[in-house]
Amino acid sequence: MNLEGFPAELAAASEVGPREVMSIAEAMGNEELGLLALWVKQLGGTDVEYSRVLAIYCEKIDSPIASACRLWLAENTASDLGVVHTLLGHIRRTVAATGRWPALMVGHLGFFLSRAFDHPEVSVRAEALAIVHVGARRNILSELLYKGGLEAFLRQVRSSTQPFVDEEEALRLSFVEEYLASAQIPISPSQNPRALQRLALDLLDLEDLHPDVLRWIEELLAAVRERSLLEDAGARSGQTERPIQTIRVKAATAAARLVRSVVEFCETVVATVRDPDFVEDEAPDFGLELGWATAASVPIHLTFTADDARPAFELLERLVKISNTRGQFESEIGDLPPTSVAAYVRLLQRTRLHKESVEIILTDPSSSMWQRRIVVSPHLLANTSTAVLMKEGRGARRANKSIYLAAEHVPQANTVRQVFQAVDAILRKGDATYDDIDEINSNRQVNYYKQGARVLDFLDADNQPTARARTLIGVSHERRLELTALYFEDSLIGRAWRTWSGVNRLTEIDPETATQFISDCVRGLGGTTPGRRASTLKTWHAELMPHYLSGRAGKK
Repeated sequence: MNLEGFPAELAAASEVGPREVMSIAEAMGNEELGLLALWVKQLGGTDVEYSRVLAIYCEKIDSPIASACRLWLAENTASDLGVVHTLLGHIRRTVAATGRWPALMVGHLGFFLSRAFDHPEVSVRAEALAIVHVGARRNILSELLYKGGLEAFLRQVRSSTQPFVDEEEALRLSFVEEYLASAQIPISPSQNPRALQRLALDLLDLEDLHPDVLRWIEELLAAVRERSLLEDAGARSGQTERPIQTIRVKAATAAARLVRSVVEFCETVVATVRDPDFVEDEAPDFGLELGWATAASVPIHLTFTADDARPAFELLERLVKISNTRGQFESEIGDLPPTSVAAYVRLLQRTRLHKESVEIILTDPSSSMWQRRIVVSPHLLANTSTAVLMKEGRGARRANKSIYLAAEHVPQANTVRQVFQAVDAILRKGDATYDDIDEINSNRQVNYYKQGARVLDFLDADNQPTARARTLIGVSHERRLELTALYFEDSLIGRAWRTWSGVNRLTEIDPETATQFISDCVRGLGGTTPGRRASTLKTWHAELMPHYLSGRAGKK
């Protein structure tokens, strides 16, 4: 790796070896530059000795660069025996001296120890068990763990210690198990984004002292900021006890539209998988919060009111996976909700236009995998136009002979009569409350009748009266039913039901098919909801169809 910008003496020493680099740095009185030079050289990955010497000197030198390099090593090169032993020694000495975990490593430490337990070397696994034992004795081990990953962590400790366990290690393992059986395990492991933020500020101060190697300081700074962003996500997720998505874009230019395409994808999936019957009253589906860390030009935390972060992430994860295999994408998208596929294609299109990858990270307290990452690249399905992808999505749906209808187009209102009462109130005073509608007692239920009015196109998306609503003014109830029978037939749900049944008129439909129709064609309904929606459809059919013929005669 070329040490561009470094003093000539350090660049020449780097060709000799890592210890020569530190010898020259000490002679220059600038060990920080020596550490940075070692870090740059080990990035090339050609000589593991640079990583080993870097880990050793990070213990000897107290500086921001040493702290940042140690953090980087713990996340990226902890498989080497020499490096991992040095890092484990640092952790053990810190706990012995302070009774606390290393502040800068605490958010990642549980996962680092998990990797140590998977190490092929017996000595590494034994050292990891010794550290876990010390943490239990000091009553701080629980800080590194979280409820969702506890069982997986315990299984890992047990399985990794069995091949080499002696009497002393058996006692340590037993003590750890007893401790964890009674300890209060938090929802999320300890996070310390503030310590990382302070380190980032210290690195920024060094930029003025070493302007010639600014590029390398910025690269190391980006790694610290990314760690801070991940820990900030962990802290927020722990506070809400729900999964959280973090969107991260590296971009030199504005990426607002790219981020918005990710948000729109999540909105689409949430609308597909969530049953509106269980929406929290007057709560938004999700909201945006800006992350502090600038590990990317656009870091955003996406928080949801329910656990919808997980299905949105997992569907995107699946779409990205099948996008890496051209034929698999073609064959599988027909089985997915077409609105979600369309939103994914729009995300791909925006990524191509921006020419930057976007990362989506899921922090999930209930999962054994604390954080998972997806990268949506502009190169996904790069040889296929978005127009072709959209066409294939529609074609696959037609090939399956399926009819898709979003849950929002299936009425929830018990009767059409109550829908009329909601529309009348809105026409009269601009809004409806439960006092305006018979047999209900909450404003949440009012939303069902507004939704029914939207299904019939009496209200627009903003719940404002349409021209159809005004046709009800001053009209008898009988005439209203005649008109609404035609509106029901012309609605999205009416057209879908007719197409699925293979008939031209709603009067030709057997209302008892409502349950099977919803099961076949409506996505995102679970539990007892399909049955309730089917009951509503049958009630509407019974209310309106006796008036259908007179309505058509009146229209003529």
